[in-house]
Amino acid sequence: MNSEHVTDSVILIHAHLTSQVRKDFCHDFIRQFKSFGYDVILTTHAPVDRDTQDLADYVIYDKDNLLLKNPEYRGYINFYTAGFDIMSREFVKQNTILAVLRLLLAGTAYAKLLKKKVIHIFDYDGYLENDIELQKNYDKIKNGLQGVLYERVKEQINCNDGRGGIYNRHWQIMTLIMSLDVDFLYDRLTKYTNEHLEEQMVYWGIQCGEELLAYVLGVSFLNKDEGDHVANIEIKNLRDDTYKGEEYEVGSRPLNPDLQKCGFKYSQVYLEEDYPWICLAYFNDKWKFFCMRPKRDEIEESELKIRVISNHHNIEIDAILPAWIWRTLTFGEDELQNLKIYVDDNLFREYDLTDPETKPYLIKCNRWYDK
Repeated sequence: MNSEHVTDSVILIHAHLTSQVRKDFCHDFIRQFKSFGYDVILTTHAPVDRDTQDLADYVIYDKDNLLLKNPEYRGYINFYTAGFDIMSREFVKQNTILAVLRLLLAGTAYAKLLKKKVIHIFDYDGYLENDIELQKNYDKIKNGLQGVLYERVKEQINCNDGRGGIYNRHWQIMTLIMSLDVDFLYDRLTKYTNEHLEEQMVYWGIQCGEELLAYVLGVSFLNKDEGDHVANIEIKNLRDDTYKGEEYEVGSRPLNPDLQKCGFKYSQVYLEEDYPWICLAYFNDKWKFFCMRPKRDEIEESELKIRVISNHHNIEIDAILPAWIWRTLTFGEDELQNLKIYVDDNLFREYDLTDPETKPYLIKCNRWYDK
């Protein structure tokens, strides 16, 4: 007989199973939850094959995959090297947060239909060796908390940006793992329209889906300003904040000890493995070009076959680069009129610097800092 920790709870996995590797990780995760005794809801925007349907208890397919592709919505990725740093929106193919919120809402609505009290949410490519953390979270929610969340970045108000300015840093709440009261989560996910969320992203500089999720769940300083702040939620560190090892600054901290105890793994599949990091940034009156293909080599070897042509005829790069190996180019502002980038022999992107709208667009998308 399963305990109420299991019978009153449900697992929600939001998934995009478009490759065998993704399916394999997701299937292992579902089997593990089933071995603990949990019902599993799988929500997805990608068609699901029969073996996945048979494995999960409930599968919800939503064909409306809401993707935000304009640069003001796309978020950014930071990449740090010994010689320079880049922050680029061009590394991000699209922002999937509205699509993810739809999947969370669909799963939560079904959890209400099943009369479940607590919902534990995970990305499809995670893993737990045991459910100790879920049992603890269930007890906290039963005793009055609305949920237990896990953050990658803490909220900070009036931060020094290192360049003489200040900014507000938003919480980054992860969908990798979270536990919430079902009724509470349903109310939060139905509170805002997509149009309102898009406006908030632009006005407040909400740069990625994890930051918007903090607002949706009611824990952001923006919620305080609106008189809608939710206080009875615990926000735990995804990683161990007490770790002070030599790699602390590059974000290689070990997991939160509680997550270590349950053998938690996450992001075992790199989400944008087929999307190269390519950008053109404006810095100190020069154009800085960067290219690289990020890839989890332990899953599959990957190379970037790239050809870069400037001003329609000058071949600047013609190479095959292993994963995580980058190349850069520098051009004087006036010497570059056009840049074409071919990836795997197909035109990937073209920059027309004679178009007066290109420079402002690239300044909005990319920031480069030499060290």
